[in-house]
Amino acid sequence: MLEILLFSLPSIAASLLEPLASVVDTALVGHLDTTLLAALAIGTTILSSFTWMFNFLIHASTQAIASAKNIPLGSRANVSFSIAIIVSLLTCLFLYLFRFNLYELVGAQKNQFDLIDQYFLVRVYGHPAAILYMTALSILRGLSKVRTALWFVLFTTVINIFFTWLFLYHFEMGINGAAFGTVISNVVGTSITLIALGMNEKVRDGFFKTPPLEQWLSFGKNSLDLFGRSAAITGSLFLAARFATQLGEVNLAAHQILLQAWLFVSFFIDGIAITANIKGSEYSKDLNLSALKILIKRVLILGGALGAVFSVIYFIFDQQTQRIFTDDALVLTHLRNLWWLIAISQIPNALAFVYDGILFGLGDNGGFKWVRRWMLTGAIFVFFPIAYFGSGLFAIWLGLICLNIFRLITGFWTTRFIVSGMKTI
Repeated sequence: MLEILLFSLPSIAASLLEPLASVVDTALVGHLDTTLLAALAIGTTILSSFTWMFNFLIHASTQAIASAKNIPLGSRANVSFSIAIIVSLLTCLFLYLFRFNLYELVGAQKNQFDLIDQYFLVRVYGHPAAILYMTALSILRGLSKVRTALWFVLFTTVINIFFTWLFLYHFEMGINGAAFGTVISNVVGTSITLIALGMNEKVRDGFFKTPPLEQWLSFGKNSLDLFGRSAAITGSLFLAARFATQLGEVNLAAHQILLQAWLFVSFFIDGIAITANIKGSEYSKDLNLSALKILIKRVLILGGALGAVFSVIYFIFDQQTQRIFTDDALVLTHLRNLWWLIAISQIPNALAFVYDGILFGLGDNGGFKWVRRWMLTGAIFVFFPIAYFGSGLFAIWLGLICLNIFRLITGFWTTRFIVSGMKTI
């Protein structure tokens, strides 16, 4: 257990720091103005949705590098970066051309468009850097350079906090100041991470050669499965934001804060999921089933324990945590009514994310395929009916939590099914 924890610590820290961009923006903007926070919520929801939709670049890249046996790593890195560049440019163009349609789809009013644009356009122009940065970090993790990834993310997070504060409070640039801080940090992060990978001999080996067709097909198949999974998560969060927008500005601001508190723990637990992905890929590739079973048991215990810790923290320090984001009395009232729901959900949320990491590590044995199927099923038949036919923010968050409980149950069953089937290989 201690070995798994020590190996996971850099990934936990790195995963913890990555969502701080949204947390920082939400906290700093939230203390300025609730109207600005509502506009920020719409912009970040759209951007985060498209980032999460293409996060197959993270998990597929990590799994491809970690499971490589007697294959030049540069070839696989080439495939990851090529797809990342194409995806980022196409996404950037789409977001720019159809941004007003997306605003309306989330539920924004036309009188909010100009304010949203101040934040959204800056982030869109910097979106390719964000996609390339997360892809480069995933390759570093696949190389087991999780400590290096940690320091890079720490450095860029400090840059983000500094420039966001500077632009918001010193230069008084308004909501687009928060966007500039995030973009600058992503550009710096992309630059230093690419330099580090370029200095790695394993990555340079075969990088500038045309990858064989089977590598494109393998990465593409896994990516499509992960894209389906990400699209289901993205769609659920997108609809949650739309339903919250229809409830009014105060409800939307409260939803944004609840989302940041919820996602903060999810990204924290994602550090354990990354360990499950990296080590699981190695053990399943070598058919080391005894080591794989021990790994699964330990990461689940560790993930559940961390979920319990956050549940206790959210219960004990509820008011202190809420006031990090806002002093608005109406928003705080909405938060207090729903905070207990966020707190009690942390254990099943944590285990659901750990099971995803386990199944990513079993990607060559069908793990990606099952994750996609169950996630789509859960989004359509669990989240949507509860959130749509229910009432208020409570129904929205009950739907999201029930979706994660469904992921936990199906992750448990699918992991046992795949691992038991590997005995016959």
